[in-house]
Amino acid sequence: MYKGKRIPIRPLDSEGNKRYAIFAVDFDGTVVDDCYPETGQAVPLAMETLKVLTLMHHKIVMYTMRSGKTLEPARLYYHNCGVPLYAINRLPGQGPTLEGSPKCYADYYIDDRNIGTGIIKYPGFKKPCVDWVQIRKLLKKAGLLPKSLPLT
Repeated sequence: MYKGKRIPIRPLDSEGNKRYAIFAVDFDGTVVDDCYPETGQAVPLAMETLKVLTLMHHKIVMYTMRSGKTLEPARLYYHNCGVPLYAINRLPGQGPTLEGSPKCYADYYIDDRNIGTGIIKYPGFKKPCVDWVQIRKLLKKAGLLPKSLPLT
């Protein structure tokens, strides 16, 4: 577990550019094993990584196909893991569309269905899931995670 402290930063730099990223993160197959409509086992390193991102002031949007009765257990899962959600499926105040599109805006999307996202079949899981060691490598290389954060 990363023991770093929350770094107080302003949301905008001196030129008015935001200093945090918005991550749209899928649920099934990304942070838990894809056992829809049930909630699967935790994918190793997923919630720990997301928690560190929030400590660094980044925003997490749960971006999922779940809705109705299946959405609440996913929201509670984030809550129980101590990962605050900035939003679910759309940004605050977005409404049903953003500039004519229903797609949620984010700087980065993490999803087991993304081309190029490393996936791995963990023992005992129903389906392959996101390989968060690979995600951590990418995020560290981009300067979005502390270099001191271990990969595993």
